[in-house]
Parts: sequence; structure tokens; C-alpha cells
Amino acid sequence: MNDPPRIPREEITKSILSYFLKSPDLVESFDGIARWRLLEEQVHRSVTRTELALHWLIDEGFLLPDTTGSRTLYRLNPDKLMEAENLVRSRADLSEEGGSS
Repeated sequence: MNDPPRIPREEITKSILSYFLKSPDLVESFDGIARWRLLEEQVHRSVTRTELALHWLIDEGFLLPDTTGSRTLYRLNPDKLMEAENLVRSRADLSEEGGSS
């Protein structure tokens, strides 16, 4: 007999309960809760991927960070302009080749 997969029940349970505590009058279907949870997870993954990409761009010198107060702003490194254009162009070429099946 197959047991259901083990899920970090406490984390999910607290997350769902927190969702309802933010709006105590909320009435939601299972599908609505599932969609909200999937969206939350997708946003978290997207933020993580963006952070990793941003760190790579800084490490490679394509972007220059400038911290003003508690906020960091980023700008293109003018010394890497041609290299950045080549990188974007080569990635666009790869995605076009992959999509032309």
C-alpha cells in the first residue's frame, strides 16, 4: 500500500491559517487556496532566481551596485557595455534556435 508523500504539514498549515488571519471574513474554496499557495511558491522561486542572477551580474561586473541609505540601486557598467550586448544577443540566438523545431 502506498503512503501519501510526507509534506511539511506544520509550515503549510501555518501559512494557510495566516492567510485567513489576515482577512478574518474571508471565505475561500479549496481551488482558491491552492491557487494562492501555488502563486506564493512561484513568486518565491522567481525572487530567488532573480537574486541569484543579480549577484552573478554584479560578480561579473555587468552591473554596479550603489547603496544609498538602506536601499541598493543598480546600473549598467559602461565598461562592459559591448560584452553585455554580446551576452544578451548570444542568449537570444540560443532561445531562437531552441524554439524553431
